[in-house]
Amino acid sequence: MNWIAMGLAVAMSQAAPAGPLDDGVLTMDEAVTVALTEGFTVQRAQQATARAEAQSRAAEAALGVSASFSGSYAWFDGTAGLTTGGGSFGGTTGGTRQDGGTGDTGGGSRVNTFNQLVVSASKVFDISGRIRAGIRATDWFVEASKVGEAVAANGVRGDVRSAYLQALRAQELVVIQLAVRTSIAERLDKTKVMFDAGSVPQFDVLRLENTLVQADRNLVDAQLAADLAKRSLMNLMGMDDETSFDLQAPAAMTDALAEDSALVQRALKERPELDATSAQIQAYLALEDQAKTLYAPTLALSAQQTYIVGTGGSSDSKSTLALINLSIPLYDSGSSRANRDAARANTVDAEISKGQLSLGIVLQVRAALSNLNSARASLVLAENSLTLAREALRLANLRYDEGAGLLVDVLVAINDERAAAAGVADARFAQRLALAELQRALGTDELTPEATEPPAPAPAADANPNGNQS
Repeated sequence: MNWIAMGLAVAMSQAAPAGPLDDGVLTMDEAVTVALTEGFTVQRAQQATARAEAQSRAAEAALGVSASFSGSYAWFDGTAGLTTGGGSFGGTTGGTRQDGGTGDTGGGSRVNTFNQLVVSASKVFDISGRIRAGIRATDWFVEASKVGEAVAANGVRGDVRSAYLQALRAQELVVIQLAVRTSIAERLDKTKVMFDAGSVPQFDVLRLENTLVQADRNLVDAQLAADLAKRSLMNLMGMDDETSFDLQAPAAMTDALAEDSALVQRALKERPELDATSAQIQAYLALEDQAKTLYAPTLALSAQQTYIVGTGGSSDSKSTLALINLSIPLYDSGSSRANRDAARANTVDAEISKGQLSLGIVLQVRAALSNLNSARASLVLAENSLTLAREALRLANLRYDEGAGLLVDVLVAINDERAAAAGVADARFAQRLALAELQRALGTDELTPEATEPPAPAPAADANPNGNQS
């Protein structure tokens, strides 16, 4: 039985797809994928689309038929305070109260009850086009909301990548600080041996022990900063997971970038914000058309069927009411014109926003390209500085071991190497972040030049019977 259970467990583990953090490593692509499905920003954008679709259905329902049913029960006592034979009004003698009998006794009356059922229906005829214009507006707002989901997704990708890269830099700083701590500990062990041999003073041992304590504190601070950065990343992903995991550096981009002008045109084509603004402009145009119909006539048709169910011997009755309502506006003190002007102003404002957005996108692309080029140059300089710092540390340790150098030179060289390594991490982070910002500005991850079609072959020349080309 145990072997069967183990076999089922192994089979289920092999069949289940591996998710993020299952292997203890979270890649940037996995983080983006989780954020696009679990993140709150995308979910709210989806709810905005659902709300816009509900408003569109409500606008379409205005052209449909509406029907209602109502019922009522009435009870009336007509004998309260009456007498039947010479008694005074409200007296206590000489009168009898009737409660539904069929005969008449004195001046009293019977208790009246009846039931009423009403069925009504109404239909609005959009002869002015006002309702249809409103429906078009809501449809375009739905389209804008759907594109808004793509806008939210592009923003989420950029935010998650930025948070991921910040957490990755914090993780790399932990590695750097751990290497510094290891270097100091090794130096301390060697110095203790040299002190036992009488070649160095005790001050050097004490100085290195104090430096090691400081390195331990710096390592703890770096680990706390890395943990906080990872938690910020998990918040953007919409996850609350206490699992410990590592981040994997993204692969370096090896392909050449497209030309700057080509990237700008790609951004103007791919950015979803421009499509969302275009849809909003169409919606405002529809609202502008709706505002122009405020002086147009309206027509409505309604019908009502009433049934009265008699009781106590009375007969049933029914009645039918049909109504055609034609309304023609004559004067509204300029309210309609003001509404038309306000609708037109909304359209113009949306068109201005689209032009401003286009210029802003161009600026974002060019700024990202400039930052990327600057980050590449800074990374080359930082890597060269790290090479020099490591060589200086090697020489300082060698001179100290030979008794020709001072401990302070070694400590300075250790700090210089740490600073140079941190500079490389910062420069690498800046380059990766600039690349992520370029992808956000473009609205796509495609950065390489588009494949150009091969030129069409030249038409073959016809040969004449003599073998010469004609």
